[in-house]
Amino acid sequence: MKPNVTSLEGSPFFKDFSVLDTEKAIDCLALSIKKLANNEQMSLSDFPYQIAIILAGRLSVEKLGAEGDQVILTMLGADDVIWADKMALSEEYYIQVHEPISLLVFEQPIFPKTCHLRATIYEHLLEAHLEQKMKLFEKIELLSFRKLRDRMMYFLSKQEEQPGHCINIHYSRNQLANYLSVDRSALSRELSAMQRDGLITYNRNAFIIHHQH
Repeated sequence: MKPNVTSLEGSPFFKDFSVLDTEKAIDCLALSIKKLANNEQMSLSDFPYQIAIILAGRLSVEKLGAEGDQVILTMLGADDVIWADKMALSEEYYIQVHEPISLLVFEQPIFPKTCHLRATIYEHLLEAHLEQKMKLFEKIELLSFRKLRDRMMYFLSKQEEQPGHCINIHYSRNQLANYLSVDRSALSRELSAMQRDGLITYNRNAFIIHHQH
């Protein structure tokens, strides 16, 4: 399905574009809208599109651990990019859809030279890709903490936009435990202990960090 200009107005990838430029980009890059159903799963190597921007919905990139347990590498949502070649992940990783996904797909992965907007769009794509790389480095840093409490505080600090403000995370408890590489029951006990010790306040997926002064 061909996207309309209105559906792309909120996307940071087209923030510098006029309506006319956005219309030209849709045509010269052969942009289209594709859907992924809730709970759909596919190998990352089988992902049928070279470049896609998530317009709506959430999915995770994950694999099965050595003992058959689920290991979440990262969660992706609106404005994140799926650029399978540049993610440089092994074939064991797969995509798991958690909310119905709407994708903006680049049917023309090699941007034609005749498209004068290609440099701007490519720059925006690279910026988004670098942000995702930083998230992967954060996951590596998180796993360097031996204590669950330290992992949780590090994770929350990376989600916090302003000190003392509420943090709404998009992970279920199972997903969060898998992301932190810990047992769910251990996570539940530690969250209760952290709240009791005055480090955090939480209610379901809403968290507040109590910074020590």
